[in-house]
Amino acid sequence: MIHFLRQNGDKPVDVALLRNGQKLDIKVTPVQTEDNGQKNYRLGFQSRPVQIDKLPFAQALNRSIQENKRYSLLIVDLVRKLVEHKASIKQMEGPIGIARASGDAARQPGWTPLLGLMAMISLNLGIFNLLPIPILDGGIILLLIIEGVLRRDISIRIKERIYQTAFVFLILFAAVVIYNDLMKALPGLAQRLP
Repeated sequence: MIHFLRQNGDKPVDVALLRNGQKLDIKVTPVQTEDNGQKNYRLGFQSRPVQIDKLPFAQALNRSIQENKRYSLLIVDLVRKLVEHKASIKQMEGPIGIARASGDAARQPGWTPLLGLMAMISLNLGIFNLLPIPILDGGIILLLIIEGVLRRDISIRIKERIYQTAFVFLILFAAVVIYNDLMKALPGLAQRLP
């Protein structure tokens, strides 16, 4: 598009857009700008100003519960899609992706985007911790339920093997997620690796 605008100059351009399900054809005129001594022609748009609603406590609490419900089901939905092979582990973000998203949220005006991201990460980590993976809290709860049903303790050797296997699983999972983060953050890295 930049190449086209350079060739076209300041002549009006036909733009097709989709608004509320309807296709609109409009004519816009590029504007010449100068960045670091280089002149370019640009097209832009102006977004509507953000509207902040002040809600009474009861409505704010209700909206908070609805948003938390929606975000808490995301990780459950992702795990279900991973098991059904409808999603790839490559879609998951690790520490590098979270840092990138945090930087993007911090650059946005106001504190709401960053706080919203922090709340979503915290909620999803809490839900992840409750998954029935033995080394996590959910796995310990599952083992306690099994011991309650059996009405006796599981052998310490069996518990050790379960925890060792779960630990290796979590380390491998973290390695895969960090590897995917690196592949997204550094395009072309896979070709340079032996």
